[in-house]
Amino acid sequence: SANALPAVDANIIFDNVPLNDCHLDLDRSVTDITNASSKSLVTNGYKLTVKGTLIFTNGAQIDASLASSTVDFTGALAQSIPPGAFKNDEVFNLVVNNANNVFLNGTLNLLNTLTTTLGRLDASTNTYYIPTVIYAGSAAQSLEANQYLSDKIYNLVIDNGTGVSVNTNFTVDNTLTINSGKLLNINSGKLLSVSGTIINNAGIPG
Repeated sequence: SANALPAVDANIIFDNVPLNDCHLDLDRSVTDITNASSKSLVTNGYKLTVKGTLIFTNGAQIDASLASSTVDFTGALAQSIPPGAFKNDEVFNLVVNNANNVFLNGTLNLLNTLTTTLGRLDASTNTYYIPTVIYAGSAAQSLEANQYLSDKIYNLVIDNGTGVSVNTNFTVDNTLTINSGKLLNINSGKLLSVSGTIINNAGIPG
């Protein structure tokens, strides 16, 4: 608010009744983001580094769907992605750089890559919020070792027609869904274990 550019790693508080969405003009690093409005923070193809907490109410969201957009969780304490924090649950690139891990609460629609430089994305522990990861890129995507805590996801959805490759031994704790026309590749010597249900709407090609 107040039309002022924030200092690096500042806490950001949205006006209660902003007129417009907030668009990044370059890569920005912030600590806490508090937004109680219906307007979004739009990454606009830039990198948003979050070192604190997302405090969103009243439908506030981050729009990180544009190509090259990156949201980087780089906290000193454990961080979480609240349910509905991203517009349409979509993020183009997600980076986990937190030794205490980042907890997924709800659904994450991954449009490109997940990078873990420190710590892991925990998409299996907090089952109350039904953590679900959807691989929905237009280019090939992959599941790699040491991206997810304990190399597992609660619910996994494959929604990529080019294909998602499993390049490590991996576990789906609840449901694996392969959507129609989409492709899941389990590479030679790798094991994908599903503890619950497999829903293969892609048939034999999936």
